[in-house]
Amino acid sequence: GDEAHLAGPAPVGSVRCAYQPGNKFGHAAFNTGVLYFRATLAAQAVAAAWRVMLLSVAEQDELHYVRTTEYIDDQLAFNRLIWHGFRAHPDGAVRGVGARGRVIRVLADSAESAGEQTVRGQVGEVGKRTTAPGWRSGWSHLVATARSSATRAASAPRPDWFDFAPLPARAFCSGHVYWVQQGGQRHGCVSVHTTFTEGGYAGKVYRLREAHLWLLDPPSYYESPHGFLTFTPPQLPAGVPLPPAINATASRRYDDKYSSGWLVPTALCSSPRLRAHLELARRHILALRDAIAIASMLKRTLILPQLPCLCDRSESPLVLPSCVSEGSDLALP
Repeated sequence: GDEAHLAGPAPVGSVRCAYQPGNKFGHAAFNTGVLYFRATLAAQAVAAAWRVMLLSVAEQDELHYVRTTEYIDDQLAFNRLIWHGFRAHPDGAVRGVGARGRVIRVLADSAESAGEQTVRGQVGEVGKRTTAPGWRSGWSHLVATARSSATRAASAPRPDWFDFAPLPARAFCSGHVYWVQQGGQRHGCVSVHTTFTEGGYAGKVYRLREAHLWLLDPPSYYESPHGFLTFTPPQLPAGVPLPPAINATASRRYDDKYSSGWLVPTALCSSPRLRAHLELARRHILALRDAIAIASMLKRTLILPQLPCLCDRSESPLVLPSCVSEGSDLALP
């Protein structure tokens, strides 16, 4: 998601994309589910810096240098490397490589900079402030390893930059593209990563089973001694058009405590489509309740149908009033 660090309101739309060349606003986090590294020294430097950044927090806690207050995982560590240099150019804006701007240039630490991030200790904790290894520590480790194996990195200078681009969303599909925008159809997907999926691990497995991509179940999983049961869920009334996205007379002023979204009554008033979506969901819940009760009485396995909806799920208020996530190809219902 995006996060702005501005006193005033930030623009929205394509200019708000944190990695758009020329952009100076906020940042966004890339998902590290699927990564592709070219066989270059710059790519090796990225991987080495990523590795030592991940190891640094655990090692500091173990060796009692300082107990860190930071949480870090593979995705956060990777994005920190990007955030550190993607707007480190003299004008403070993202810089593209080539005319299309799809590839951006990320600067590594300059020779003059410290090149490492400071890790803060807890209040009252005994120990020195220390640093979380980054570009310099990663490269030093890579060079030491390369010397023992006589590879090219042993004598090469540390790269000052690397080029970075998102993988094509139509080929390396997110969960939203695969299950929401494409209705669970493969189309041009080379891989699918179960992002935008609710229910934790169980929810991800369910989605993969739904798409016939989960191959770890024994044949007995698909057997039911008393048979199966499914049902046709409530639908939109035939011939009724999609509810309008916006109530033109409603206020669009943010009224939550952070002034960045709407309270439920305001959102329902401003988006007739959201109101219709929740009413349809209410009917789905009642139908599902009845189906579970009947399946239980008959000792049958319930097969859930696809439930039509009128609003995408999003953690951003920008999904309203249209009920379609910004930049999505989703067609409702």
